[in-house]
This record gives sequence, structure tokens and C-alpha cells, in this order.
Amino acid sequence: TSVLPVLQERTDPLIKYLAQLIGHPALLEFRLMVPGSKNKGKKLITEEISRIADAMFFLCPSNIRKIYASGPVALINGNSPVSARIEFENGTVCGLLISDVTAIEHFTVEIFQCNSRIKADITGSSIEMVTTGDPDNPVTTKINLPQSRSGRLFDELELFIQSINGTRDSGYDVYQLYRIAELGMRIGHKSGYFQDNG
Repeated sequence: TSVLPVLQERTDPLIKYLAQLIGHPALLEFRLMVPGSKNKGKKLITEEISRIADAMFFLCPSNIRKIYASGPVALINGNSPVSARIEFENGTVCGLLISDVTAIEHFTVEIFQCNSRIKADITGSSIEMVTTGDPDNPVTTKINLPQSRSGRLFDELELFIQSINGTRDSGYDVYQLYRIAELGMRIGHKSGYFQDNG
């Protein structure tokens, strides 16, 4: 089963805000929990990997150097947690975990960089940032952004219109879609998920 990815997470206001807070992160940890449904198997996993990949490539635009992935060791409700570790050429490491063992959707990312740690609840549109410029006096800042995830559709349409009008390089978007789709396939195969699940 193939799923066409879309550039959706990068249009989320929280992801855009995070991009302004980070410089050269050493580590990004994504966790996406989605409720189990009848739509299981390859399609579900590919869709959720695409969501994480879109946000990840927006926050860390470097090329991938290596991918490690693990998948269906113990099946739960016919679906297994999928985890991966991705190393980028610029030195950043990204970890991701996807699971359907939850009652409600929950999407978070934790970012570690020099003198700061940022924990973002993408589902709840909130950010907690701890800065340690003074090791003896760390500062915690909490930020709540308006929840306007439905507005992403309008952002996507705007990007599409810009591409048609020639005011945006549509080749860039095609390249990003290719990177997202390729990552989903590579993780699916490396984890063994595509071989063991329908």
C-alpha cells in the first residue's frame, strides 16, 4: 500500500515557531501516539512516519547519513510500535517512536541543543523551554500557541497557488515530498514492518 505524503506538519504554527528557537540541535526525539483503528498495517505506519518526517526535515534540513529501525517484535492489537534512529550529515540525531497503543492522539518532540532543552506538545500547541546559560540558575519558559491546526489546509492551498503562479519553486516541494516518501519506505522495510504486516 502506498500513501502520498503531504507537506502538512511544516505549516503548523508550533512547528514554524520551533524552527525559530533552534539552531543546531544535537538530538530531536519525536513521539507520535495514534488511536488504533481498522486502518492498520502499512498504510497507517506510512502516514504517521510521513507526519514526523515532514516536521523533522523542516526542523533539520540536512541530508540523512544512516537509518536504524526496529519494528514488530511483539504485536499489540495487530499493530506494533515502530522506532527509528536517524543520523544526519550535520551531526544531528533524530529518534522517532510511533504506536497505536493509546486512546487519544499525542504528538510531541523534545529537542536538545547547546544550553537548552525544548519540549513541545504539538497536539496541545504548547512549548516548554529550559535554558542553562547559567548552570546554577536554569530558566524555564512556557509558551502556549493558539490551536489552529485546521488552518494548515489553507497554508497548503496557498503553497499550491504560489507554485502555479510561479512565485514559489514547486521543485522544492516535490523534492521534500520525495524525501518524506523515501524515508517512510526505508523505515518500513528496515523495521521489518512491511514484510510482516499487511
